[in-house]
Amino acid sequence: MMTDNRINGRDIMEDDIIQLWQICRTFGVWVSFDTTNTRDSFYCASVDFVLNVCSRAPSHCTSVQIDGEDARKIVAGLAENIGLENICAAIIVSAAVAARTRSRFLQAWALEIQGKHAEAKFELSKICLMLQIFPPEESSVCDLVFLYLLYEF
Repeated sequence: MMTDNRINGRDIMEDDIIQLWQICRTFGVWVSFDTTNTRDSFYCASVDFVLNVCSRAPSHCTSVQIDGEDARKIVAGLAENIGLENICAAIIVSAAVAARTRSRFLQAWALEIQGKHAEAKFELSKICLMLQIFPPEESSVCDLVFLYLLYEF
């Protein structure tokens, strides 16, 4: 059903991701996709969903729960459930986090230029939360941004 929706131009629904996670967790099953690209696209959509949930969390949170599970556990568990190698999963997550960091940083900068300091600070707090949940590799650009933001807040 999920792949049919994707083929017909519809996005994978967040409920479908949660339902697949619940089924895999409850029954200990693995899921296979017709192609590697379909599997990777599903995983990218899942990571995007998790990052969306993380960005909606209050800024004082240090972890985010989805369906009673830690967000990192869902991302790791889904990778395992769909047969995605750890290194590939890590690359996808790192790329998604880096893209979100860049996007939010640019949004914060635009808000700052407009004089909307509180909104800019809120965008930066979202970066902090995301990087606390999914910490970047040491000495990466995201790591340096994270250290700077922690110092500022």
